[in-house]
Amino acid sequence: MQTIDTFWHRSRVIYTFRSTYPYNTVNAFFWKAFNGEFRNWVKAEFTKPITIVNNELVAKMCYRNGIIVYKKQTGMDETVITCSTLNSTSTFHVIRTGDPIEARNDLQAFFDLLHKGIEIDRAEERMIYSEQFLRYHEKKETEVSKALELLYKLFGCGDITRRDKSSKKKEVYYLKRVLLNIGGSRIDIKSYRPKNYQSPAKGIKDHPKLEVTVYYEKTKLSKEELEKVGRNLIATVAEYANLYDYILPSSWGFNYPTSGQGNCILDVLRGLEEESLRWKIEQLQDIKKELFNSKTRAIALKVAEKARTAKEISEKLNLPVRTVQYHLKKLKKAGIISSYRRGNNYFYSVKLNC
Repeated sequence: MQTIDTFWHRSRVIYTFRSTYPYNTVNAFFWKAFNGEFRNWVKAEFTKPITIVNNELVAKMCYRNGIIVYKKQTGMDETVITCSTLNSTSTFHVIRTGDPIEARNDLQAFFDLLHKGIEIDRAEERMIYSEQFLRYHEKKETEVSKALELLYKLFGCGDITRRDKSSKKKEVYYLKRVLLNIGGSRIDIKSYRPKNYQSPAKGIKDHPKLEVTVYYEKTKLSKEELEKVGRNLIATVAEYANLYDYILPSSWGFNYPTSGQGNCILDVLRGLEEESLRWKIEQLQDIKKELFNSKTRAIALKVAEKARTAKEISEKLNLPVRTVQYHLKKLKKAGIISSYRRGNNYFYSVKLNC
């Protein structure tokens, strides 16, 4: 098994100030620039949107229904900062390529452009998500889609492939996209191509991406641990689909920053190969024998086949729901299974160390 290099795609961070001063400052800057008051230090084309040339960097600002949008070309994709106000607060959304921890520097550079003393340390910082990916040859898209389908069977929160395919506004075509719950953390994993891709591929951008989005809120894992799980999931799919000779190097034309290296998660790989995690429960039986009376073991094996609700398990085993819930609680307390909510139902799946 090999380690896999993964790359940063987009990340999103929100900064909230408990004051309208930052928003008012940005708003005043926009309209003064639009009226031509900053010609001495900002060279700009005063049309909507404003084109700003400052320190040899080209950026654009526009005003949309009370929201100010600032876009600056940085590397492969634009950095986008939006500014709005509500209930005596100022909110800045920073969407960038790369590690979300760098969003602070992007916002500080924007404030420096205003020539006003907005103290970024006064803001509440919330990291929302980040995306990591690799690009692989189109010959392997069927194997990758199968791996994602099996991941959904084992840990799925939702399969949204069809919904995204039907959206006219999407710039990409999802071959497969599923939401997972792994160790209590929500993870979005997908394989996609540009909406108007050509097949056979004419260029590197026509080949598909395998991408993982991790969400930093409502998780017990640290930022670094969560990102590592994302990279390891990519490496696990790569191992299952035998992608090693089909991964396209960044030198071919997509110069995104490297996020790190992923390692195959053996538990998940074996679950993919056997299309269940029954073997994991069998292994745990030897470790925690006192937990595995006949009912507990039968319930655990049903959970190991795929993520299920207590009601589904009770119907499969012809047991009262309360009995199933009792044993599920015991298995969860022992750290053998985990649960997550989907709509009004709680689903149970095998807990893994990723």
